[in-house]
Amino acid sequence: MMRKNKSPEERAEEILRRAARKRNRNSAGKSHLTGLAIGIVGLFVGLLLSTIFIRQSIASTNGPRPAVLVEEGQQEPGGEDVQGPKVLQVQGQLPDTESLEEEYMGTMEVAAYCGGRRTYSGDIPEAGRTIAADLSKFEIGDQLRINDTIYYVEDFVPNDSEEDLRVYFSSYEEAIAFGRQEFNVYRIEKEEEEKEGLLGEFEVTGYCSCSKCCGYKATKLTKMETVPKSSYTVAVDPDVIPLGSKIEIDGTVYLAEDTGKRIKGNIVDIYFDTHEEALIYGRKTKKVYLVQ
Repeated sequence: MMRKNKSPEERAEEILRRAARKRNRNSAGKSHLTGLAIGIVGLFVGLLLSTIFIRQSIASTNGPRPAVLVEEGQQEPGGEDVQGPKVLQVQGQLPDTESLEEEYMGTMEVAAYCGGRRTYSGDIPEAGRTIAADLSKFEIGDQLRINDTIYYVEDFVPNDSEEDLRVYFSSYEEAIAFGRQEFNVYRIEKEEEEKEGLLGEFEVTGYCSCSKCCGYKATKLTKMETVPKSSYTVAVDPDVIPLGSKIEIDGTVYLAEDTGKRIKGNIVDIYFDTHEEALIYGRKTKKVYLVQ
């Protein structure tokens, strides 16, 4: 039982002991809060570093971005990672690039595609040779150098595509392995060849069998009563180029088997399967040769 009457010395000592106990309790509380805050910050930093490490591991495992694959005219997303070449591979003997005159076209995004369909130029695509391009920047027949490989523009990239170029591969696995990469692109300047049979420079356009190009027709036949074919049929002014004549434009041989109300004088209209392709081709000035 505590005494009610305490001496001044005893009361002063008790007050000091109470103040000391209070300071100890406050110090312990602050230390606990500080430790808790440090623990939370450490946990957050650890999670952040783990996320960065996982993302870097995934990126180094997967390689380049997925390829754009085109199978029979259809687009489909790239699939799983496949071991294979991650850069453009040289096909055959290296060209003597030092002797070629080139135009630097810039750094461009290049994707991959595959599939057995014929190209826009009507040729069978070939790995190490065929490349599809944005035809607002390039033309069918252009030669492009990427690294030490020379490609020929034989196909087109749709207007809504992210990339400017698509390299053809013979297999799905090779296209997936290539993915989507950036390269410096050079266009090889064409040498003017002296050829016989030059008819002159013509305005060359594109057309198809739709009502916008040809009006309504019960049968989609040419003036020569044949079925028009892409990369083969052209419409001409018969007073300039007789029907049935074979002509050459940019190395492709066409048959003049159609006419048109607007085809007058030095104009050639190349037939395409779709209206979109005809619009993409646009209007160009080309040298036209008569094939004997």
